[in-house]
Order: sequence, then structure tokens, then C-alpha cells
Amino acid sequence: IKDSFEVAHALYNLGDLAVAKKKYKEAITYFEQSLAAYLEMHNHGFFDPLERNGFISNKLAQCWKFMEDPGRAMKLIRVSLIATDASKGVNEYDKAEYFVGAGDIFNRLNDPDSALIMLRKGLKIATTINHREFKRDAFEQMAISFSQKKLFDSAYIYQNRFSLLKDSIDNEISRQEIYQRDADLQKQHLRALFMQA
Repeated sequence: IKDSFEVAHALYNLGDLAVAKKKYKEAITYFEQSLAAYLEMHNHGFFDPLERNGFISNKLAQCWKFMEDPGRAMKLIRVSLIATDASKGVNEYDKAEYFVGAGDIFNRLNDPDSALIMLRKGLKIATTINHREFKRDAFEQMAISFSQKKLFDSAYIYQNRFSLLKDSIDNEISRQEIYQRDADLQKQHLRALFMQA
């Protein structure tokens, strides 16, 4: 039906699916095609091209990070970081993800000082929007940064914060899974009773 916006979005979703399957080269191809499709139609005014570029560059950076190429990942995450200042379309959720992701990449490049700058920005936003997973990830990366700097007291503090929050999130997920299983069993039981009636 020649719906360019949906094509771009579908390519992005295919990239996300490939990441979930750990097929990072395939994901990169989809993300690059998606970005090209979005940028081709930016004149239509449906979205901010800087925001889309930053959003998809973050996904590309993650792929290269997972493929153990932090140098390439850094080039791409910089595009995302520029978008946080240059575009009004970048939401707080995405900003937190970009900063925490950049901190992770700086750690992989053995640059803990730059990592801490990024992580503190990401943690501040994650705290403001109360995003526990980004806070957890920031704590973990800050522990790594301080460990690289041989500031082991600080590393211990953040490792402890990471562990406590991770356990809390894991327990909540486990409870939700238990509730969901109970609900599913009750539905099955009610169906069985209905079929017998």
C-alpha cells in the first residue's frame, strides 16, 4: 500500500527482533534500512529526523557493543547524545537509555571518567522518571567505573545498590509471573467448568 512510515517502522521492529535472537549483523542491516526509510520521508513532517537518527543510532551502537566493537559503538552513541541536545523530540526515557548506554561503552573503552559523567546524567534522569531498570544498569556500570579507577569503596557501594535493585526487580517479575500463571490456571479451570455445563 506504499505506506513508507509503516515500512520504516516494520524494518525497525525486524531489527529489534534480530537483536533478541542475537543476530546482530542482521539487526544492523534492518536498522540501517529503517533509518534510511525514515530519513527519506522526513520532509513530510511526521517526525523529527534528528530524533529518529539518535534513536536508531542507539540501537546500532548496542549491536556493535554486543559484537565487541566499542569503537564503532561509540561513534554511533555520539549521534544519539547529540540528538538529546539538538532535538526537542527526544523523550526522557530515551535520554536515560542513551546516557547509560554511553557509560557502558566508555567502560568498555577503559575510560571510566567519561563513563561516570554519562552514567550520572543517565541516573539523574532515570531517578526523575523512576525507571528502575535504567537505575539498576547505571549502578552496575558505576561500580565498574570506580573499580577501573581502583576506588574500591565506591565500587562496593554501587555494586551493593545494583544487587539490591536487581533482586527487587527480579522478585517483582517472579511475583508477576506467579500471578499470571495463577490467572491462567483459573481461566482454564473456568473454561473446563463451562464446557461441562
